[in-house]
Amino acid sequence: MVEPTVDCESFRAQSELLLTGSLSDEERTTLMAHAQVCLDCGLILRADDRLRHGLRRRWDTPKAPRRLRRRMRRRWALQRGLRTAGAIASVGAIGAIALLLMPERQDAIEPLLSETLAIHQGLEDLPHDLAEEPTERVERFVSKQLGQIVNLPHPPELGRSLSARVHRGPTGAPAAVITYGGGPRRITVLAVSENDDLEEDLPEPVVREVNGKEVLIWKKDGTVFSATGADGRAPNPFVKMVGYSP
Repeated sequence: MVEPTVDCESFRAQSELLLTGSLSDEERTTLMAHAQVCLDCGLILRADDRLRHGLRRRWDTPKAPRRLRRRMRRRWALQRGLRTAGAIASVGAIGAIALLLMPERQDAIEPLLSETLAIHQGLEDLPHDLAEEPTERVERFVSKQLGQIVNLPHPPELGRSLSARVHRGPTGAPAAVITYGGGPRRITVLAVSENDDLEEDLPEPVVREVNGKEVLIWKKDGTVFSATGADGRAPNPFVKMVGYSP
């Protein structure tokens, strides 16, 4: 009897079911046999398994009170600053002090910066789940993905048609990618649910720069948005809309 086999496309379509134990023993055996002989699929399976275990540990671990987490971050920043100052004494006292005074919110915002720029620059060039759809339909799609009501920003000059797809945020939580326009006017927005750290560290809209590229980050009604434009600058329609001023 010929053993049933699967190709890479079928394996990847069922890999999540494999990790959640939703398959029969026969289906699981077939998929695992493929993962053992296909290096690419085996790597994907191990990476997804590590991600699931990491997220489970994150969700299952009770979060410390906000005051304690703030105090621990400051202590960590102080120890890091002292180690750095000792290792590179040539920086001098002024440089060490500047390091110790770095804004705490960089820790919470930094992952959003990198993720938004990576998506915009095509490092995850995936098809949209909705393409050129009315704002209202895209809002329903994003709200379902984040598990909460999301009111998408829609400056009048950008029209009412948007594109969107599901995404995994920097922490592994559900997120959504929304695209406004195209070509030289294309704007990429990453939407994630607000958490305690972002609530604390993002009191108002900010523009941050990474390698010469700007990202505007703001929050509204429990959702945090980060946006960048095709020219690498903070999108002016959103800058005006959220009332950001340097």
